Amino acid sequence: MSVFDPVLCEFVYRWFCPPGGSVLDPFAGESTKGVVAAALGLRYVGVELRPEQVAANEERAREIGSALSPPPRWLVGDSAQLLGVVAGAGAPFDFVWTSPPYYDLEVYEGGESDGSTFGTYPEFMVWYEGIFRQAVDLLRPNRFLAVKVGDVRDQRGAYRGFVADNVKLFMRLGLAYYNSAVLLTPLASAPLRAGPQFSRGRKLTKAHQEVLVFYKGDPRDVKKHFPDERKGGK
Repeated sequence: MSVFDPVLCEFVYRWFCPPGGSVLDPFAGESTKGVVAAALGLRYVGVELRPEQVAANEERAREIGSALSPPPRWLVGDSAQLLGVVAGAGAPFDFVWTSPPYYDLEVYEGGESDGSTFGTYPEFMVWYEGIFRQAVDLLRPNRFLAVKVGDVRDQRGAYRGFVADNVKLFMRLGLAYYNSAVLLTPLASAPLRAGPQFSRGRKLTKAHQEVLVFYKGDPRDVKKHFPDERKGGK
């Protein structure tokens, strides 16, 4: 499981979610987004296919304890049925924020409903768009949606264009492409891999992901609905 950056999470919430607002996370495969939201006084609802991961998220929240108010809520369910899974969970939401699967870069073993196990990238993208179509429906007008994504290579070693596909997808769903930020990731073994990787195939080593931010509404109205600097929930 990937480790989510809590500092990134806090900034994104403070910048793009109204104080005291509600957050929908269609891919809640770790606890950080929920824990940080609750620490800022935001109401968080995350959906995760694997019951064992939901249990781990809840255990992490219990470890932190009373500092989380309102406590984050994780629902076991298939995000492909997002509207049904979150029915009664307080929709519509003020912000959609998630880190989706990068197709087969990391296989999560969630069974046939797990998008990371799909046979082809086009099949994955049909599934992926269906989930976010529902997420956009659950988002209030004049609110933001943000995803943390990175490009991945196919079996030939060429990039699939996942980041670009995300931009086109959300614009197709009627959102305005509003912000793009680069998230530098820990180098870890990248300096050791860079030389051999470039020598063998002229591949540059990536050390970043991208945070893409979209707006549901007319971008000229952002200042009306977010008139001052976001201070977080409490």
